[in-house]
Amino acid sequence: MSPYLSGLIQLTIVSGAIHQISFSTFSTLPFAVGSVQDAGLIFLSSMSSNLVKILRKDGADDATILATVTIGLGIYTALLGLALILVGRFRLASYCKLLPSSVVGGYLGYIGFFCGQAGLALMAEVDVSGLTEWGKFLDVDALVLMTPGVIGGFVVYYSVRTFRHMAVLPTCIVMLMIMFYAALWATGTNVRDATEYGWINRNFNDSPAWYHTWEYLRVEKVVWTALPSQALTLGECRGQFPGVCNVRCCSDSGTNVSQTKLYTPPVAMICVVSLSSSLDIAAIEIELRRPLDYNHELKTVGISNIISGLTGGYTGSYIFSQSIFSLKMGIRSRLMGYVLAFTMLAFWMIPIDVLCYVPNFFFGSMLLMICLDLMFEWLIDVRGELTSAEYATVLATFALLQILGLEFGIIAGCVLHFAMLRMGYDIGNDESVNMDDAVAIANYKACNSKREIVRPEGRR
Repeated sequence: MSPYLSGLIQLTIVSGAIHQISFSTFSTLPFAVGSVQDAGLIFLSSMSSNLVKILRKDGADDATILATVTIGLGIYTALLGLALILVGRFRLASYCKLLPSSVVGGYLGYIGFFCGQAGLALMAEVDVSGLTEWGKFLDVDALVLMTPGVIGGFVVYYSVRTFRHMAVLPTCIVMLMIMFYAALWATGTNVRDATEYGWINRNFNDSPAWYHTWEYLRVEKVVWTALPSQALTLGECRGQFPGVCNVRCCSDSGTNVSQTKLYTPPVAMICVVSLSSSLDIAAIEIELRRPLDYNHELKTVGISNIISGLTGGYTGSYIFSQSIFSLKMGIRSRLMGYVLAFTMLAFWMIPIDVLCYVPNFFFGSMLLMICLDLMFEWLIDVRGELTSAEYATVLATFALLQILGLEFGIIAGCVLHFAMLRMGYDIGNDESVNMDDAVAIANYKACNSKREIVRPEGRR
């Protein structure tokens, strides 16, 4: 599908802009940043991969595959949005407030690690899904490609943390680009050579005109029988690939034939996205130091996904790291979100693919900056604000998420928290994410540069 990558990227950009406009319009948070997000994309990715395998096996052409996959994912995104609105309508998201703050802290550290790993993999141009595959980063070429981004990430993080001015990050971004092209000029290297070596992603090519963005969404080409909704209640899962079922059905001639269809329970995607979005809201709540209406914010996520799905886009949610960064920069106007969306749409409409000129280490530096910010804040800096048992729970949850994954890691962290409570360990406030924790953590961060810790009364 590489020849169609630029067109599919355009769909993703439009989807990101739609999510941002939705959050800026419907969220109670004027600084909210929302875009296409990984929680739902994990499921959409599995579904699209299996669909391609199925349709390839049946001899479908590229136009049929693209139509089936893009329209199918859009339908599932819209259905997810409807489900999230129902979850918020029946006030089920409030139960996520029962999560212990130490478990949420471990989750935030894990997200930081995930961002850092993604940044390294992007720069090294390798696929890495966990610590067991980090050996791929030790390749000589990978080390060369990662070095500028790693240095850039640390410099950007140090600059943002030290100077604390809204102009620091944009200045760092501009300087990274200037330094890259200054290095190309000094070494006599052109953009094509840099792309061949791996400094710029090789998969990017000339983008089609913006009005061709939806040309793959051809309803007459869709193989409806291959979509998950046609196989949810039929057959049993077999075969080599998870999520693929062999089912017995009748052909047009009335003869029983064996067909391979996709089986992906939508309930899992709904649960994971609901939990992930609620955790994002919890993280923002802690930083904001005032309670948020989880159910309203989840309905906002639902509205955003419905609009995105109906326009051929993908699942999205709050990008809490960027939302928190906007909050820290003092942004309190919804204009920021609309400007961000307008910028994405402007890049979508211009006749050249800007990504063909942006080095991989630029994106890697930004991801590493987020990684360092989250991991230092929630795995190191917060140590002075927590009891020993609470801090142990934070670190244990971080480790359990690495081993067990998101859902089971969160459950295991909660089990550990309540087991320590049962055994009589001092875990501070044994309730969920609440205002005492929020004030304590926020005050600690506010005076961190002075090495002064402010605690709410009664907290030891």
